[in-house]
This record gives sequence, structure tokens and C-alpha cells, in this order.
Amino acid sequence: MADRQEWERATAGSRHLAIAADAELRRRHPGQQIEPLHPAEPAVSDAERQHPDLIPHQKSGETYPAFRPPWRDAILQPPKPQITPSAQILQLAAEHDIEPEAGG
Repeated sequence: MADRQEWERATAGSRHLAIAADAELRRRHPGQQIEPLHPAEPAVSDAERQHPDLIPHQKSGETYPAFRPPWRDAILQPPKPQITPSAQILQLAAEHDIEPEAGG
């Protein structure tokens, strides 16, 4: 119950503004049909209520999901492969190494 009271205190201002905005809209446009709002959270099934600790792929019955979200990858990653320079760049580098240095 304390959590509910804390939520009411924390959201009182924004809820009051939303109610005032709704009243103003209905006052300015009395004939307008306004559809009721729907919650942004996905619907929760009875199984999810009974087992809220299951991770998403266990809820759907999959043991090994086909798609693995990026946040589930290992923290340490192997180094990315080094880019191989083109033949033209290798030729220019070879020519640069052959030229004698000035003053020497």
C-alpha cells in the first residue's frame, strides 16, 4: 500500500495536467469521439502471472532462441579482422620505402 501512495504522490502533477487537458479538449470539441486510452505495457498472460521470473524465451517454450539479442553477447569480444590494404596502396608503400632519404 505504501508503494501505491508513493506512486500517487510522485505522479500527482502529471495526472492532474492530463485530466485538465482532457477536460479542455472535451470542452472545446464536445461532439468529438475520443477513444479510450490503452496501456502501453503488453498484456500479461496467466502463465506469466504465475511465473514472473522466467526469461522471455522460456515463456514461449523455446530452450535455444533463434535470435539472440545483442545485450546477451559476451562482454569480451575477439578483435575485429584487420583491413587488408589494396594492391595500389601496397605498391605506393613499397615505392616510398625504396626512395633514399634526403641528406644521407
